[in-house]
Amino acid sequence: MLRYYSQNINLLLFYFLIVILGAFTGPAAYAVVPAIFIYYYTNKKAPYLLFAFFFVLLLSDSRQYFFGFAEKVKPVIVVLLCFLYYIDYRTKSEKINFTAPFTLFFLVACFCLKNSSTFFNSTSKTISYFLILFTIPGLTSYLLVYHKEKLLKGLVYFGAFVLGAGLVLRLIYPAITNFKGERFSGLLGNPNGLGIFCFLFFTLLIIIVHYYPLLISRTDKILIYGLILVSLVLSGSRGGIFSILIFIAFYIISKRSRLLAILTVAILALTYTSLEKYLPEIIEAFGQEKYFRLQTLETGSGRNVAFEFAWENIQKDLYSGKGLGYTEKLMKDNEDELSEEGHQGNAHNSYLTMWLDTGLFGLLAFIFGWGYWFFKANKFSFFAMPVAFAVLFSSNVESWLAASLNPFTIQLLIILTLLNNREFIYGNEKKASLRSA
Repeated sequence: MLRYYSQNINLLLFYFLIVILGAFTGPAAYAVVPAIFIYYYTNKKAPYLLFAFFFVLLLSDSRQYFFGFAEKVKPVIVVLLCFLYYIDYRTKSEKINFTAPFTLFFLVACFCLKNSSTFFNSTSKTISYFLILFTIPGLTSYLLVYHKEKLLKGLVYFGAFVLGAGLVLRLIYPAITNFKGERFSGLLGNPNGLGIFCFLFFTLLIIIVHYYPLLISRTDKILIYGLILVSLVLSGSRGGIFSILIFIAFYIISKRSRLLAILTVAILALTYTSLEKYLPEIIEAFGQEKYFRLQTLETGSGRNVAFEFAWENIQKDLYSGKGLGYTEKLMKDNEDELSEEGHQGNAHNSYLTMWLDTGLFGLLAFIFGWGYWFFKANKFSFFAMPVAFAVLFSSNVESWLAASLNPFTIQLLIILTLLNNREFIYGNEKKASLRSA
């Protein structure tokens, strides 16, 4: 692990540089961060463009005031990255038109702008979702062709860096990493965000290690799995824990039989109410009532309040939305009323959020877009179904999939790009295995 970081010291310096700029100089980061991206491009460091963008998105999720610059600079970076990809990398890689299945969704989202009370914000969110879908799969495909080892190693060690840095900060300055002085959130904005990151990173790591078992040394694998486990346990994220358990369960089942996996989902769907009823008893049997915060499990830590509030507003107009970002505004406008009922934050459900934002037709088009790529990936890899089921659960209890410029959607895009790419799936069979670090 140390060998990789020493060989990529320039990337680590970038991470520390923008942290320092954001903490102490603020506005300087608006000029320096884009300049660094241009430097990476002109010096033929394409993998660094992806990792650096990922890091900016990560900082933008933080609730620390000195990282506020990342929230403002990331729209500039996604436009810049899209431009660089379009003029140079687009024609050099395997064609992957990730946006095509989302065409109807974007048409509906644009139509909903006429109802938006925050037209500029809704427009920028619609454009950013298109740009991330257009750029990240394409850039990842390019890197798989020309920089496969750097890409795959970089993704693994980037995740390790994020989790490791969060744990180190917990020892040095716990006030930064402890959400409201209680649960551990690492470099992420909240504990549930850390849980989502751990889930998606764990999924990505399992997939990479499966197809390229010699890429990461055995020692590093153990260390990285340890970082994920410790971070997840300290976060206390029920959503993250259950998402990983769902992924592991369906990974084991799908590896044996995809048909069995589908039947298992059908059975779970039919028995969901009973499972939900007996879950508290199962937790009590293991003596983990305090850790899983059993007293808030039935109310979902305020999620049920958010669900009911969202559904009430959806029923006012089932078919028409008010533009991307509307749910966020709606929750904020009713923050005082909702907080009295025990809710804080957003709708905690990607599908209710998208329904409010784009209406029923927008939601169906959104599901079709993601479903298309999962269905296509299922032809290449048995991993597609385990990832799909786990993501379905995770995005059902959090709203991350309804947003584009966060450190979670980008991971899912990378995972789906890998699972839809022949060079990734079969590349290790055609040539010698990549050597371990």
